[in-house]
Amino acid sequence: MNYKGITLLCVMLLFSAIASFPVSTQAKDQDAGILIIYSTLDGKESSQVKMLDLLAGHFTSHVTVKKDLDVEASDFKGKDHVIYYGQTKRKLSQKLLSLISGVKKPVVAIGYNAGQISQFSGLSLARKENVFQVHSRSEKADVSLESGLNVLSVSGLKGTALYTFKADDGTTHSFIWKTKKGNVYIGLTNLLNDNLIVAKQLREAFGEKAGTTLLYLRLEDISPMSDEKLLLQAGTYLHKRHIPFILAVIPVYLNPQATKCICLINRRWSRC
Repeated sequence: MNYKGITLLCVMLLFSAIASFPVSTQAKDQDAGILIIYSTLDGKESSQVKMLDLLAGHFTSHVTVKKDLDVEASDFKGKDHVIYYGQTKRKLSQKLLSLISGVKKPVVAIGYNAGQISQFSGLSLARKENVFQVHSRSEKADVSLESGLNVLSVSGLKGTALYTFKADDGTTHSFIWKTKKGNVYIGLTNLLNDNLIVAKQLREAFGEKAGTTLLYLRLEDISPMSDEKLLLQAGTYLHKRHIPFILAVIPVYLNPQATKCICLINRRWSRC
């Protein structure tokens, strides 16, 4: 097994992939930032908050994440967009509500507590349900969800329902709503399942047109046992054609004393 050869080759391909990225991706550093404000039970960044941070990183490299009690006026400077995420129910401080109400551009709110924010005045969350199919008004199509989705039905807002679902009693309810001033409410509390819906709504809210999303080709299952010549050929082919790609590497543990090689495959360690 050529550990050094595969490692050096992966590094070379990684630099090639970075060099082949379109200018628009590299220009994200020059964009104004995004401020994410969250409310969690213990005040710490949960896995849900980190997922939202990851999604926001698609639009800019300047993402600031602050818990609701720590937000200051200075946090809003240089921020083009503000996202509030309420993972748990809480009464927000008047200071925070005043700061958010002063934001001139559309605000995105997710989960609980959004009704306290002036941009979403009148918002009422009627019920919470687990659904396996939702309807997109913009795409005029039903979307099936393999693992289900915990949604909060919305009422009391003026604007347009973007996504709806059918309850067990057959009635239709909305859970993603766009107000007349462009503010977007997303009735989700769990951002780990089917976060593609959240990503789509963020793209629309931030003015990114459909069909302009940068896509990557993934070269996966790369390990010291991989054919390094074939890997180099694949990377060179993509690089010459300016096709962005990423590398998915399988970690390997080598015990030199026991001469055992163990690979991490499908989240489990097994003999290579």
